[in-house]
Amino acid sequence: MAAEDIYVAAPLTGTGGILTAAVGTALPTTVAATTTGFTATGFVGEDGVTMTIDRSTEDVFAWGGSKVRVITTEHSVQFNFAFLETTPENLELIFGSNNVSTVGEETTVRLNGVDLPHFAMIIDTADGDKRLRITAADAQVVEQDDIVFVHSAPTAYTVTVECFADSNGDKAKLIYNTGAAAS
Repeated sequence: MAAEDIYVAAPLTGTGGILTAAVGTALPTTVAATTTGFTATGFVGEDGVTMTIDRSTEDVFAWGGSKVRVITTEHSVQFNFAFLETTPENLELIFGSNNVSTVGEETTVRLNGVDLPHFAMIIDTADGDKRLRITAADAQVVEQDDIVFVHSAPTAYTVTVECFADSNGDKAKLIYNTGAAAS
């Protein structure tokens, strides 16, 4: 055990930490790889990003009562975070690109129950020279918290993003680099 193995995740400078692209956009496979085709989504709230991995299992018992196996019956990977910026790009991600139209400096958002689009996502973090990158080939906003409009705090758009399995069955990947090679 060593203190240098403690990772404190801050957003990668200049991106806000979360980048998105169309499903099918090539995902980077290292922390140093470029993010060509991805767009930064802007500032995320001070609580950062929460990753939730949910796994449900079922026990299998043999005659006589001994547990002989545990089967995964359900599995999901979700991320929760709050966008602090109100931009046409963020609004399209939050409410669906078909529900957002921008003409000049004015953006109109239609609020309805249409399924939201899928997208590829990267979450980039840094701690000094150390880097942690999370990639998801297929993600979708599946939940939105209440949006509060108040004079004493920024308007935040808190969303939950569900990740779906790629062709290898992976819902997301964590890529961690311990030092100078990542910078």
